Amino acid sequence: MGAEVWWKKISNASRLSEDVVRSVRNRESVLVSLASAPFAGDFARLTMESLRMTDSVNTLEQIADDSAIPVEDLLFQEYCPPDAASMYFPTPGNSKTDFLAHCDQFMLNTSTAWVMASGNRVTEWVGFIKKYASVCNNDRHAVFVIQVNNDPVQPVGDRNIMYIAASDYISPYDYYVYYMLKTSEISSCSTLKKQYISEILTSFCAEDVVTADFMIGSWLDIVKTPIELYTRHCPEYVPQEELQSRLWRAQMKVLFPEIENARYRIIQKNLVQIQQALPYKAVYGPEINEPFKLDLGNLLGMIKGGQITLPSKDYQEISDLKPIRNSLAHMKPFQYNEKLEKLLS
Repeated sequence: MGAEVWWKKISNASRLSEDVVRSVRNRESVLVSLASAPFAGDFARLTMESLRMTDSVNTLEQIADDSAIPVEDLLFQEYCPPDAASMYFPTPGNSKTDFLAHCDQFMLNTSTAWVMASGNRVTEWVGFIKKYASVCNNDRHAVFVIQVNNDPVQPVGDRNIMYIAASDYISPYDYYVYYMLKTSEISSCSTLKKQYISEILTSFCAEDVVTADFMIGSWLDIVKTPIELYTRHCPEYVPQEELQSRLWRAQMKVLFPEIENARYRIIQKNLVQIQQALPYKAVYGPEINEPFKLDLGNLLGMIKGGQITLPSKDYQEISDLKPIRNSLAHMKPFQYNEKLEKLLS
């Protein structure tokens, strides 16, 4: 299901697929570079499903290019019937490519050929398409989609071939949206906890959606033991210091704003009493005269010093939040316990 979400619901990934479909419907060949894109193996299947729904005229033919023979020989052998092939005689200016472009029985002339190619074959395919397109019948000709999954591919500067690269479409934000969509499917989970999980996945996994999908399958462990869970599923070694830093960055984005919201809410709720107790002189630091400049430690100090008396619920919340806030302020991730669970619930 991850591939379905990625190629159909992530806007930039979906736009890439739609641009391929649009080019094919306009009968333009396409070179698609999916280097570093997730779910590249599912791209052809899902995009061809869209093509079948929008193009009822041209058939679809998949070609797995695992051959070492020249492209024109491959197509001549596989898609030119023997009786038509027997009519071919090589002469100057009449290559197999020329013959195929004008052969009514060449089976791809009314097709879209989706080719899974490796990087070292792309140049030859591009050369064939250029020559084929320059001599073929404008009203009846094959269109080629050359998909390269892992190898880097150079842009093609030719009016007969559109170049589409995943790197021109997909950004880090698309991965964040993907993780948010995946976490939104978790049931019996608070909105804040879903946000926390998606931030951890983004911070830990970045563009590694395979590891992220494994982790989502154990989402409770993402909350409780994210470093251990990531280490189990990640294929590469990451130093412990870096993992701690990734967890801290995720917590800062989710926990710190929530703690600040709670501090503001408690002060607002008890504003009159707190104002009457000011100014407050902390052990270290200047005198505080503004209520909303009081941090959690200041509020606890005022309570313990008898300057203010807050409801027990507010006092307990401040006591629970202070160690989390202190840990984050000192650039250390807060380890999971009941205080963190209460904040996320």
